[in-house]
Amino acid sequence: MENLWGEIKAIYDKLQDEESKYIFRRRMSYCLCHNDIEPIYEMVTHRDENTERGFYDLIKNREKYKDKEIVLFGAGFYGKLHRKVFEQYKISGIVAYCDNNPELWGKQVCNTLVMPVDEAVDKYPNAIYIIESANFWKEMRTQLLKSGVDEKNIISIFVSSELFGRQYFDTEIIKPIKDGVFIDGGCFDLSDTLEFIMFNPNFKRVYAFEPDKKNYAQCLAKIPCKQKNKIVIENKGLWHENKQLSFNSNSSSSMITENGGDRIDVVSLDEYFDYDEKITFIKMDIEGAELKALQGAKQLISRDKPDLAICIYHRDEDIVNIPRYILELNPHYKLYIRHYSCYVQETVLYAVSDK
Repeated sequence: MENLWGEIKAIYDKLQDEESKYIFRRRMSYCLCHNDIEPIYEMVTHRDENTERGFYDLIKNREKYKDKEIVLFGAGFYGKLHRKVFEQYKISGIVAYCDNNPELWGKQVCNTLVMPVDEAVDKYPNAIYIIESANFWKEMRTQLLKSGVDEKNIISIFVSSELFGRQYFDTEIIKPIKDGVFIDGGCFDLSDTLEFIMFNPNFKRVYAFEPDKKNYAQCLAKIPCKQKNKIVIENKGLWHENKQLSFNSNSSSSMITENGGDRIDVVSLDEYFDYDEKITFIKMDIEGAELKALQGAKQLISRDKPDLAICIYHRDEDIVNIPRYILELNPHYKLYIRHYSCYVQETVLYAVSDK
């Protein structure tokens, strides 16, 4: 135990600013308190943000909404996710979902009835309506207004990047490198690769890895025509060795698991790349496989010293194990931590090379 606290202190001392240290302390408390949400609440809301930012405003001012009726507009991915998030934050007034999909009307989602929008507004005219879409929130807001919902009772989950910054490409921490080579570990819908291209337009090449077959097909369709010769997408996962593994395909949260219904190819980055290709930046969001994938990139990281942006929220132990391993490979890395959501997910460790 004494050795563990020494390792934790060594990681803490390598964190380069107070924001990183604050997030580290809060996430450690969250892990040690058996996943009590209060440290995450403090981490998310500790900034002095005197502005309404949709979902952020609801979380920060949860006491104001504690006893109000709440209707979630959208019973899809975000609606299900935030139903659980609200329970964590002790916001318990959810009375219904409303949705524009007639196939869902009358059914239960997360033990909550789904109904048409007009029916929900008739039954709960004074409820708080939370729009559960990042893509169609403007249209859904207009629909609620036309249905008679007061503007002050409409909240969108849409949170501007101005609040949390650009995940993986935070320019206060990471700088673009001319002729850079980027590895996108877990490219999902290719949005992070496209963001990288905007962040670093003078890049040399991107290697993107996505083991989910449906996501992989979507990524192929989204490659910009002008960049086709510079972007390589592999239908593979990242691991510490080349092999096949059991896999659970589930859109944005597909993961390697012992009881998955699919089989996927996984590769070690050390074995994938020849030594003529110098890697400058690696991003990983691979649902808990990050440490294994880093172990499979041991030689690459030691040799090229690329900047790293690695998710550390999938497993409680990642907050210690991942920075500890990275520092073993290169003790000169400068470490930063940032958090990019209103809930538990999207905490990123940056390891910045001294080059």
